[in-house]
Amino acid sequence: MKRLNHFLMLGAVAALASCSDNDAAPNVPSAEELVTVTISADLNLDTQSRATNDKGDEKVTRCLLQIVDQETDPTKQDNMSLVLTGDPDGPFTGEVRLYKNKTYDLLFWADCGAESYEATNSAADTHNLTAVTLPSNKEVSIAYAKKQTYAYDAANPETAIAAELNHAVAKVTLKTTVDLPANSVLTMSGMTRYSQYNVSGATSLGTASTDAFEFTTEEAVTGTQDGTEVFTFYALVIDATPTITLKCNQGDEIEVSNVPIKTDYHTILVGDVTGKVDATLNVTTNVNWNSNTPQETPVQQATN
Repeated sequence: MKRLNHFLMLGAVAALASCSDNDAAPNVPSAEELVTVTISADLNLDTQSRATNDKGDEKVTRCLLQIVDQETDPTKQDNMSLVLTGDPDGPFTGEVRLYKNKTYDLLFWADCGAESYEATNSAADTHNLTAVTLPSNKEVSIAYAKKQTYAYDAANPETAIAAELNHAVAKVTLKTTVDLPANSVLTMSGMTRYSQYNVSGATSLGTASTDAFEFTTEEAVTGTQDGTEVFTFYALVIDATPTITLKCNQGDEIEVSNVPIKTDYHTILVGDVTGKVDATLNVTTNVNWNSNTPQETPVQQATN
């Protein structure tokens, strides 16, 4: 009888230990709870968009994806970061396993590499695309972004996500209709530029700067009737229509009011940039940098 009691006690201890081990084990989802989703991200590039910038835009070299569970439960292993593979001439692609019963926000960001923007969470090796940051002493470069939502629908089980990314920056080009000598110094002021971008909110944020953009011509520029490009730059902006002030060398300042400076817009100013009396600058804005759909800003006499 004593021996039987001894074996019964050993069996109970073993059973308790087994239950304890099961409680401590991670809750691994079953295959039925997950779905494999393929992801592709294309840049919304029009074939004419590069022609609007004589010098051409840089090609992006990386595409980042942050997937956020809308429940934002940190104990679940379904908030994740991916680096999609591919190039701007074709889609960037990737694959991920997601819960069928959850809704996700997919945050996409594409740029010219880690040197152009900082997008890594300092606490972990994951993307933080709610505060993509311009490194100090770096000029803003081309970038694309998109927020998209995904939820599995058993009645219509879509397992492929296709995202079309738009420009996350504004693009500004100045063209001259008159000749400029080499080493001409031009300044453009009136814009407010920012240091960060939040993909989730589709807005710029961070440190605001109203510093003028300054450019010096290395060679002489020959003006043309349609305008010869002097410079192009990119900016992280909050949509606005400021008064732009332009100054060339020691000439008078030229002011043009209500100039659209917006994310995903290419704003082109064309005219006599030397500051002569009665000079005019024509302003055109191309949505998505698409020269096939220009929006003419009402021409205003530039004041000086």
